Amino acid sequence: MAPFTSNRNRRSESDQKVLEARLERWRKEWANRSVEAETNLQGTVERELVYGLINAKSWKLSPERVKELQQSCITKYCRQNFPAR
Repeated sequence: MAPFTSNRNRRSESDQKVLEARLERWRKEWANRSVEAETNLQGTVERELVYGLINAKSWKLSPERVKELQQSCITKYCRQNFPAR
């Protein structure tokens, strides 16, 4: 049973890295184009990436990382879903 568990842990760590990298790429691409992002529903993409990282069942983010993700939203849609606390 141990090998299965370690494979699952590696897979979830890999999945988390993929989501983190995708969010970082998205934010680099849209950081200076927030108005355009609002008009073409890119806020949905940002929100889903943030939501996926925060609410994943395969890993648990630190409270500090959750807060950082919530406060770093670029689009209004994302900010509405993750109000600053």
